Amino acid sequence: MNIEPLEHIYNKLITNRPNSTNLNYAVSNEEGECDFFSNQGYTEMLSGLTKSYDPRHFDRLKKENNEKGSNTNIIKVTTRKLESICNELNIKHINYLSIDVEGAEFDVIKSINFDTVFIDVIGFENNFDDNSVEIKEYLETKNFIVCGKTQ
Repeated sequence: MNIEPLEHIYNKLITNRPNSTNLNYAVSNEEGECDFFSNQGYTEMLSGLTKSYDPRHFDRLKKENNEKGSNTNIIKVTTRKLESICNELNIKHINYLSIDVEGAEFDVIKSINFDTVFIDVIGFENNFDDNSVEIKEYLETKNFIVCGKTQ
């Protein structure tokens, strides 16, 4: 695996989302820096923070990289809590929060201060049912009603 500069990925984000507020960091449950799997080619959508990357995802990543000729680089990214981002941007209400971060969904949810931001609906990716149990239980403690899973 190679080391790739972060600027390439951020520039791609700016190009693809020119009318959005684009932030040059990953959301996590801690502020700091973390290694990130940056995938190119067929496996691009499997990129994610290495510390929370599910081993089953990693097995799939290796297999698909070999089969499809894709590659993976490890880069360093700055991480921020969603709480800090909302405070910085003065966000107090979110209608719909969609989380698809290749295994770090619970880390993102734990980074929210539910006392300072109100979220109507949270949708999160669920690749493995066993990973969702903790998330659902946690959200219920925050007075969310778990509605189910979509296919």
